[in-house]
Order: sequence, then structure tokens, then C-alpha cells
Amino acid sequence: MILTPEQIAFQEAVRGFCAGECGTRAQRDELTDRGAHQHNQQLYERLAALGYLGVSIPEEYGGVGGGLVEHLILCEELWRGLAPVHEIGR
Repeated sequence: MILTPEQIAFQEAVRGFCAGECGTRAQRDELTDRGAHQHNQQLYERLAALGYLGVSIPEEYGGVGGGLVEHLILCEELWRGLAPVHEIGR
């Protein structure tokens, strides 16, 4: 699959977010209470504030207006970056 320039930019932005917020073992330990929790609500809320969680929601409903590919890019990069946000897609 070939991504559009916008999709690549989104992929890089999410990848950068993960690298900065949860890219080290120490950061993940702090976010998860040393692995006791799979989900960190504060990190999830930062993703929401950036508009990332609304990437596949139509603009008329308050989202960004992307589609399934953008949603999958988000999920893939969050998983790749070991982001402790396991509420995506619920």
C-alpha cells in the first residue's frame, strides 16, 4: 500500500508523539505503574487533545474526517510505540 503525503505526515506525527511520551522503558513504567495497568488515561486525553482519536470521524461530527486507513495508521503507530492506551476503537 502506498500512503499519501498527508498519511505519511500523520504517521510520522503519531510516531513522534509515542517516541516523546512513552519511548523509553522509564516513561512506560511511569505511565503504567511498572506494568500494573495497560491503559493510561492522561496519555489518552493528550491524544484526544491533538485530534488523533477523531481521525476517522467525519468533520460534521467533530472529527478530522479521515478514514479507515488513517485509523489503522493511528492504531499501528500506537502499538508500534508501545503506547499504553488500550481503549482505542471501543
